Amino acid sequence: MQRNILRFSFYVFIFAIIFMGILNASKRYYQFNTWKLGTRVNITFESNPLFSNQIKDSLSHTLDYYEEKYSPRIESEENIVHRIRQAEPGERIPLDNETLRMLTIASHVSRETSGAFDITVSPLLELWGIQGEPPDTKPSEEEIKEVLETVGFENLKIKEEHIVKKAPLTIDLGGIAKGYIIDQLANTLSEHGSSSFHITIGGDIYLSGENLESRDGRWTIGLQDPFHRDELMGMFKLSGEHAITTSGSYERYVKINGQRYGHIIDPRDGYPVNDQRLNVTVLAPSTLLADIWSTAFFVLGPEHTAEIISRYPQLDIFYLYINENHELAFFRSPSVEIDFIEPYYVSRETYEENQKLYTGKLQVIEGALPSTPFQGE
Repeated sequence: MQRNILRFSFYVFIFAIIFMGILNASKRYYQFNTWKLGTRVNITFESNPLFSNQIKDSLSHTLDYYEEKYSPRIESEENIVHRIRQAEPGERIPLDNETLRMLTIASHVSRETSGAFDITVSPLLELWGIQGEPPDTKPSEEEIKEVLETVGFENLKIKEEHIVKKAPLTIDLGGIAKGYIIDQLANTLSEHGSSSFHITIGGDIYLSGENLESRDGRWTIGLQDPFHRDELMGMFKLSGEHAITTSGSYERYVKINGQRYGHIIDPRDGYPVNDQRLNVTVLAPSTLLADIWSTAFFVLGPEHTAEIISRYPQLDIFYLYINENHELAFFRSPSVEIDFIEPYYVSRETYEENQKLYTGKLQVIEGALPSTPFQGE
């Protein structure tokens, strides 16, 4: 009897090895594409056929959950933006652990940048028509000063399990929520056993593992030239876990009396950041951090950005900046190793021939990506 049990166990073991080998051998890339969070969501993940649909369902559930929780367009008790908007000054607003962590990080960056990044900037976005309808005329200095009185991260006090508004203000999570959600989507994929994947939402990218479709196993990131939309201004190669975010003024803007104003507002003076800083790209350990710092660095400009990076090498930041004169500057933390390929230009002919070129603020080349380009926001 014991010999039969041992023989059966041996056969089961052998079958399991063969079965797992078949599953691993059948692994390939799958696509999950949808429209959420006010933009296009493109996810490419490695899986075998048995689990691909289950992973897609989990990704959809994750997106729905966080859109309900953080979207400014949803009015519900589960939505933190709505709850803070409705709360009276002095009222305690309970927070769950992940929202507490997100807002704590945002508050820390606000302090470190002297308010260049500020989640209470929403009234200024409305004043300039970046949220809602653009005004007929440029806001006056008096109007901006009046709105600035309702802006200020120092008026949002974060306690142990809640926050308190010290003044009538609202919050805008556009600079942090998308990055945080991408990190959660990455966690969802990892929990389902996918080790090679790529997530793109708007101008944010998260990469994991080796690129199974490239010759050297690395992801090749192309940086779009903001002045020539069908050309690249440079590339860099990566493998492993990386988050990359670009903030730019050349795609999202409003026009008032024929004048163009970028969508990123300097919360310190209430004016849109001028277009000299057209493109800022940040590489960081998480998309949440990349999202926050790319916005902050866009407002601060290269000189102050370099100073912050030198003071905080633990940030693992790679920062690339281009202005309207095509001048590039990039800084990196000492811990960051990145193979940056000096700027070069790709012709439209080469661009159209490459069926694996994803167009957006950032582009991934030699990745398992849609053959039809989609222009990110």
